[in-house]
Amino acid sequence: MGFFRTALVCIVTLLASSLACADILDDSEKAFAEGDFAKANALNEKACAQKIAEGCVFMSNNYFMAKGVEKNPVKARQYMFKACQLGSEEGCKWAQRMAAGMPQFDLPADPAMVKALQTQAAQALDAKCQAGEAGACMNLAQMS
Repeated sequence: MGFFRTALVCIVTLLASSLACADILDDSEKAFAEGDFAKANALNEKACAQKIAEGCVFMSNNYFMAKGVEKNPVKARQYMFKACQLGSEEGCKWAQRMAAGMPQFDLPADPAMVKALQTQAAQALDAKCQAGEAGACMNLAQMS
């Protein structure tokens, strides 16, 4: 009986966590659409701190575009790097571009970050490829 109880607790915990994730991101998007950038950013920071990659991506975009925060390309890159570390393909793609020092990001190149991101992206793509996501497999092959 202990195994089934433990399994049930795990399932309930995962469902509650998924719902909380969806709620925080939905609330953030709603606040952003209403022009309440301060609230949206607070929710995105919370989501990122809770290891929800999309929250980190949103914070990066807001720091880059100065939505509710002062424009800060360095912070934008840090948030995108964290999104990549949390397994976001989008986060890895944009963090690599930012780390490469492209002029539109107003950032100097950071070769150490580029290498770390390539490793991070390859690991995230490999995990998704192993899980059967064909697009991840194609992206991983293109990296080689």
